[in-house]
Amino acid sequence: MLFNKLVPLALLAATVSAQVPKGAAFDHIFIVFLENTDYDLANSDPTLRSLFSSGVALNNYHGVTHPSQPNYFAAIAGDYFDYDDDSAYNLDTSYETTFWRPRG
Repeated sequence: MLFNKLVPLALLAATVSAQVPKGAAFDHIFIVFLENTDYDLANSDPTLRSLFSSGVALNNYHGVTHPSQPNYFAAIAGDYFDYDDDSAYNLDTSYETTFWRPRG
């Protein structure tokens, strides 16, 4: 399963093609999901505060459905594919991260 049930913290990294000039795209993307955590509590943690200050904090992101698993699909793939539970699924489709992989 790509994401475990009730993941309190998930880190994902992707690298873009080396042919993309610096500044035109990201070299790396790290996504940190804080599930069931109050923003102010998370922001009081020195490590997380450091991450927030060195990147972009999407502190107004809200899930599209409940329970949590489909929200991870939506955040990464742009769709929750009408799943409405936390069961294990293999997504048999292309999605945005396909385009992040290095080519050549």
